[in-house]
Amino acid sequence: MCGTITPSAGKSVRVCSTHLESGKPDVKEVLEAVDVRRRQASELAKHLKSYDADLLVLGGDMNSPLRGVDPTRLAYEWGGFHDVHDSMPWADRGTAPDEAKGKVSVPLDMIYVDKKDVGGNVGVCSDDACVGWSDHVPIYAELDI
Repeated sequence: MCGTITPSAGKSVRVCSTHLESGKPDVKEVLEAVDVRRRQASELAKHLKSYDADLLVLGGDMNSPLRGVDPTRLAYEWGGFHDVHDSMPWADRGTAPDEAKGKVSVPLDMIYVDKKDVGGNVGVCSDDACVGWSDHVPIYAELDI
């Protein structure tokens, strides 16, 4: 789902939300899902770049747990997008429960933008006030355009 916001300054921001393929707990299907997500991310990046906006923002559940080497993350980066939470340590970026550990610790949710250094205050709301809204906790980013 996408929409365009035009703040009073006259600049336009195209914002899209997504939920990529999650796969199933079978090894073969997990590997297939990784490739499906890579293709989805590549297509989304290409599609978003076709918009004429001052800032492009894409966020959502990327279902991409392989961190810096995940093919989904790499597809966005190769498509010209940047992870606004890059300044945060991976250990602090958990948005989904790790059932083995019994706590929120798997970083699956991301926000990508097409410009570098537009993020100010970024974070993950994993305190008790945010847990239980969904099966994931919210992430946020204040962006400058």
